[in-house]
Amino acid sequence: MPNWTARVHGDHHTKEVLRVERFLQLNDIAYELREPQGQEKVVVDLLQDGEVVATVKGEGVIAELIAKLGLATRKENQKYYDLIVVGGGPAGMSAALNARTLYNWETLIVENNAPGGTAGTVLNPIDNYLGVPPDDKSGHGPLGAELAHTWMRQINDWGIQWLPGYQVTGLAHADADHREPDDPASLYAEYKVTITSRDGRTTEDLHTGMVLIATGRKPRLLNCPGEEQFLGRGVYYGALYADVERAAAADGPVGIVGGGDTAAVAATLFAQQKEKLGDAYHQVVMFVRSYLAKDMVRANLDNVKKYADLGIIDVREGKAVYECVEYEGKFDGVRFGDADPKPSEDLLEPCSLSSLYVLIGADPDLGWLKGVPEVTLEDGYVRTETGLTYTGAPGIHAVGDIRYGSTRRISAAVGEGGAGAIEMHERLKLVWDTAIKPQTAMYEYYKALANEKK
Repeated sequence: MPNWTARVHGDHHTKEVLRVERFLQLNDIAYELREPQGQEKVVVDLLQDGEVVATVKGEGVIAELIAKLGLATRKENQKYYDLIVVGGGPAGMSAALNARTLYNWETLIVENNAPGGTAGTVLNPIDNYLGVPPDDKSGHGPLGAELAHTWMRQINDWGIQWLPGYQVTGLAHADADHREPDDPASLYAEYKVTITSRDGRTTEDLHTGMVLIATGRKPRLLNCPGEEQFLGRGVYYGALYADVERAAAADGPVGIVGGGDTAAVAATLFAQQKEKLGDAYHQVVMFVRSYLAKDMVRANLDNVKKYADLGIIDVREGKAVYECVEYEGKFDGVRFGDADPKPSEDLLEPCSLSSLYVLIGADPDLGWLKGVPEVTLEDGYVRTETGLTYTGAPGIHAVGDIRYGSTRRISAAVGEGGAGAIEMHERLKLVWDTAIKPQTAMYEYYKALANEKK
């Protein structure tokens, strides 16, 4: 791929610029931000060897960036696949890689954002991933984003089709007339998968013999007044490394809502950056509904306590945020109080902040599964039956964070993805004569496996 860089023109306080910046960061595109006075819309120059070769602006900027940068590898106008993987995190990418390398299935990954999913956004180094030792200089393993870009190279190397900037919005059984099209897939199309671009401007139907659900989860909201108004311009879900330097340099404290490991790592990084910049007294404020030790890895707890003892992190335990407030149209802080019971309005306390990061976990978003009632949910997560990944709907498996009872760790997700591909293969060994089109290499392969058993 060409060595792209980007120049982003716009006010970084706006949602549009934030969206573009995060998209570039997560897709490993180096960029420079320029903030012209009075410019309302984001403009992005794309450069090669220091020369501007394309400019993207107006509506649909993310879709245009995907096209110009050549990030999508889906074959033009292809509608039929053996396997569609919903979600490009470690579980989905592992499943796709195993499906392609072991069985040569025609495979497409549909990813709403960028390689690695949630794993690509984690702030802490991955020190316990087998086969990836710590760096000699830092003494730590890679960041999640670095692992994600390594996985992406493997996906590209093996010809697995990748479609970023789209989300799956519907899943249903395919009509009978879609069972035997003239297409590159070897499996008969059993399911119709509806995909929609992130900006909502494009929707189309794809068809596939098998589906693997590996969607991660969506960030949990505060659901308080002012939150939606300042989303992307003062209030954020998830923090990237680029956020740390910028937010720490802003006037005023940084607020963090949450008491888990993600919140602890973010608070520590913000505190370290604030400390470098000088006067850092109470420049990071944590709002924790219960107590820090309840949900935190020991090392992360120790780091928070260290900076709390130094007076840099101000931990407000047993407190919740009830309102995001403004001053002259800009985010200015929050009003908070006891988490339980909720205090009356007159007892809420103000806290001035330059930005607020809401890191209180995530929930599944699986409304698009309603078209296949055989896939059942438990507490909002996909319930699996026989084996590890089978959902009860023929040819539909679920892996990773979205599977009920899964272990939410990168290494576990990679293992589940591989298991999902193998369990799909085991099913095909039982139904090959009705699921696979005759006169295909796949048909002959599974026929040979069946004859070996006789």
